Amino acid sequence: MGYVKSLDWAYILTFIIIGYGINSQKFTNQIKQKTNISSKRRYRTALVGLVYAVILYFIRGYEVKHIEVLFQSFVFAFVFHKLILDGLVRYITGKRTDYKTLKENENAT
Repeated sequence: MGYVKSLDWAYILTFIIIGYGINSQKFTNQIKQKTNISSKRRYRTALVGLVYAVILYFIRGYEVKHIEVLFQSFVFAFVFHKLILDGLVRYITGKRTDYKTLKENENAT
């Protein structure tokens, strides 16, 4: 319980929200059109999470000891987002992600 309390929950929740926004189809298509760069969803999410953690580190004026808390929060959010929230959203909406179709659509564009 102490581990869960020590995490930066503001970072975790905002990172998950930003991650969903960054990985939306509309945003991904805009980035691909403007930069001609496409990347896998997990790499985009990881990059955004790390960049966001660095920005928060400087904005909040954290000390070096807080880097570990931010990193643990990043890992927790990444796993929580992927394993729990994606599964819960799929269960509630009744939609299954067809990764083969998604990959074919990304390659076609």
